[in-house]
Amino acid sequence: MKFIDLFAGLGGFHLALSGLGHKCVFACEIDPDLNRLYRDNFRMDAAFDINDVDVNAIPNHDILCAGFPCQPFSHAGKQLGRNCGKNGNLIDNVIRTLEAKRPKYLMLENVPTLLSHNKGQTFAEIKMALEGLGYYVEHNKYSPRHFGIPQNRPRLFILGVRGRKRICWPEKPRKIKDKPNALKLMLDKIHFQCLILTLIHRLYVWCLALSTEGCTNIDLFPKSSSLLLSISPAATPSK
Repeated sequence: MKFIDLFAGLGGFHLALSGLGHKCVFACEIDPDLNRLYRDNFRMDAAFDINDVDVNAIPNHDILCAGFPCQPFSHAGKQLGRNCGKNGNLIDNVIRTLEAKRPKYLMLENVPTLLSHNKGQTFAEIKMALEGLGYYVEHNKYSPRHFGIPQNRPRLFILGVRGRKRICWPEKPRKIKDKPNALKLMLDKIHFQCLILTLIHRLYVWCLALSTEGCTNIDLFPKSSSLLLSISPAATPSK
């Protein structure tokens, strides 16, 4: 199938769908650096400002993908929503494209706080607009950790299908079992190695001191130690 990639960023949608055998026929990304990287990675030119794009000139396609800007709805921003002059209404460009080209499928991505923004009114308006174009719409939240990736970054996905009343979502683990933290295990191992090396060094100093006549009072663990053992207060042994 053919798809378009609006607000493409680095091309996450492109990478996934092309890997499944689908073809990108149009992309749009306003950031100059990301636009250049998109061209270098996927060997296709992406339009810049979506406001300058004539929707009627966009090639026909089966899937519309859009990770429209999340700053107006995110806790990381001021949550101005549609009152954010720069990015608040860019979802309208998506709506206009759907209205003009009528693809069978749509895939949108944003932050989960879009659901609760303005007490849910913002999302309700977006969903109503999509349904008004004949799409059956569902949404779900996923994070990379649900797929075995050690990152917790929840994202909201909105899917729409024309002429269908059910969407099959990937299953999420009901409960993610606690597993040993790889970083903690690595640090514990490094700390143990440091401890052993430090003890060996102390014993060497002790033996060296004993071999020196007149040395009878040796503190193996001075408080002012600058050796490796001192980097971890919890690991410093008492006298």
